[in-house]
Amino acid sequence: MDTKENITNTKKNKHLSLQERCFIEIRLKEGWSDYKISKSINRTINTVLNEIKRGSVKQIKNGEEITIYFEDVGERVYTQNRENCKGKYKLLKCSGFIDYVTNKVLKDNWSSKVYFTNPYSSFKKGFNERYNGLIRRFIAKGKAILRYTIDEISRIEDWINTLPRRKLNYKTPEELFD
Repeated sequence: MDTKENITNTKKNKHLSLQERCFIEIRLKEGWSDYKISKSINRTINTVLNEIKRGSVKQIKNGEEITIYFEDVGERVYTQNRENCKGKYKLLKCSGFIDYVTNKVLKDNWSSKVYFTNPYSSFKKGFNERYNGLIRRFIAKGKAILRYTIDEISRIEDWINTLPRRKLNYKTPEELFD
């Protein structure tokens, strides 16, 4: 079934530009619907609704409280939100680890074949995520490992090491590496 006429090419995962915010402000003053504005700037309706909510301020005109959208308010709130986002903190958390590994490679002669993935990109590190899932069967996410005894952790480790792996031809790591 070919339905090319119903496919929309909206911009996804792209932030609104100042021009688009100005366009939204002008069209709202002209009485355009939110849906019509979203279609005219090739954005999803939720993007436009979120922007209108973000950039709207309450004013009193003729004794009545009204809500008006201003592009400069939307831009300012957007900029503040971007400054407060956690993206830069995620990088700071990982930089300590990167420094540690670099130090080990250069000073302790670790193997130079070190592979890094982007932080918080679990889809790029399936093997590691698989083992995290196995550990989570015993230790809930967010729980401190310090709450568990060495015996409990050893039991978890033994269980994982005696689990057959397809990657190892259905042998256990214990069988291959002992």
